[in-house]
Amino acid sequence: MSMRSLGWPRAVLTAIFLSTMLPSLTYGQSVKLRDMVIHEAQQAAREPFLAPASRTDASKIDYTRYLGIRVMPGREIWANEKLGFALHPMPLGALHTTAIKLATVDQDGTITPVSSAPGLYEHSLAPDQLPPDGDLGISGFRITAHLNDAAAMDELIVFQGASYFRALSTGQAYGLSARGLSLDTGQSTPEEFPEFRQFWIEKPGSSSQIVIHALLDSPAVTGAYMFVVRPGAPTAIDVTMSLFPRRDLHNVGIAPLTSMYFYSVGDNASPARDYRPAVHDSDGLLMMNGKGERLWRPLRNPPTLRASSFADSAPKGFGLMQRQRDFAQYQDLEARYHRRPSAWVEPLGDWGPGSVELFELPTDSEYHDNIVAQWKPAEPLRAGGRYDFTYRLSWPDRAGADDLAATVDWTRSGPAGLPSAIGETERFVVDYTAADFGVDTLPQANVTASAGTVSGVTTQLNPVTGGLRVSFLFDPGNAETADLRVDIATPAKVAAEIWLYQWTNRRRPGSAL
Repeated sequence: MSMRSLGWPRAVLTAIFLSTMLPSLTYGQSVKLRDMVIHEAQQAAREPFLAPASRTDASKIDYTRYLGIRVMPGREIWANEKLGFALHPMPLGALHTTAIKLATVDQDGTITPVSSAPGLYEHSLAPDQLPPDGDLGISGFRITAHLNDAAAMDELIVFQGASYFRALSTGQAYGLSARGLSLDTGQSTPEEFPEFRQFWIEKPGSSSQIVIHALLDSPAVTGAYMFVVRPGAPTAIDVTMSLFPRRDLHNVGIAPLTSMYFYSVGDNASPARDYRPAVHDSDGLLMMNGKGERLWRPLRNPPTLRASSFADSAPKGFGLMQRQRDFAQYQDLEARYHRRPSAWVEPLGDWGPGSVELFELPTDSEYHDNIVAQWKPAEPLRAGGRYDFTYRLSWPDRAGADDLAATVDWTRSGPAGLPSAIGETERFVVDYTAADFGVDTLPQANVTASAGTVSGVTTQLNPVTGGLRVSFLFDPGNAETADLRVDIATPAKVAAEIWLYQWTNRRRPGSAL
């Protein structure tokens, strides 16, 4: 049963969650700021949406020059106060033409707007690329911290563009992104992108965390957000959000994650003449459902938009993982895909019924995000209401699996050389990590398909890795798509991940794929 169903006041729920997230020294101030942002969001939801002005002159700054703009040395906020964090505003330019409001909040509650007056940024822009008043504005911000070295400040988190943000843990390089909210993703109607319009950032105190408040706005909804960011291995962010819809929201995504999957070894999607065995920010969707089952769904680059929905109630967690972490699996010294983070969403409280949604879009380039994972509540969010969600978003190398005997390590497939009604029978090979099942005989695999025929199921020990290999043949018959599932029959108190896969016919007559 969720706390909301008990009828507790929202202020009580907020106090319960915040008291577990925040040290006593910042608790009172954080609650006051959150109440202020909630009030702002409620007021805005009662009024017609007012679109932010776009600075068209900012588009004169091309992307290459934009990347060279930095806060003037010595102008980073808190950089010289030895607080463990520094705030770096980011200018308008290139694709970022909408300004945000940014303010800091001192420990006594004083709110100070951050000015973007000339002199804030160091740049090499030509005079005709600058606005008439020389003010480059603020489009977002990044925060640096002692993430990898006590003597150096590294990027920790960045907020820029709509409601997008990215974070890093120790030893990582930027990869996938999170969003504050998604609306109408994967639908026939245009997707709406809510924007964080204003931020209030609390000046760090003695604790090793930083607190960020944000106001979200769009034609459909407003929202009040609080992010409690704790750097480390992994970095974790406690997110508390309250939504106030202006209209009924039928296709809303809570805790959305956005990533890129181009190709990998064994999925028959590698482009010709690319020297790299794999190119992706994430390679699978991991879910822990309300029943306690752990589900693994490999990502793919499909020929057309592919949408999957995994119904659940009170989910334990979901996320996009980058499991393959060996440089040899990518061979890319610049992109460093082996160091890209995973992202894991852990609901705090009962989210009730709904579904984890996965959208996979076709892409012919590694420069376009084509993967979205999110939670969709079973019931629409109604206009005029208030909806609260709290979750922990961590950025690990890979989510822990200490309670499991085996997790899926690799998924490979290819033609089996046998005819089928509309193409070829396909052979699948699923490799699991090394595991001690505590029995003399190997566990058996139960392989099922929603369409077509499965045959030739075998399990064997992989003597090189010490893991379990499951292989089988799949004849799709006349099917265009089929959902495949592998369950490993393990001894009592020993668990293995459930492998899920959505097969799509890439070999239709006349298809270029």
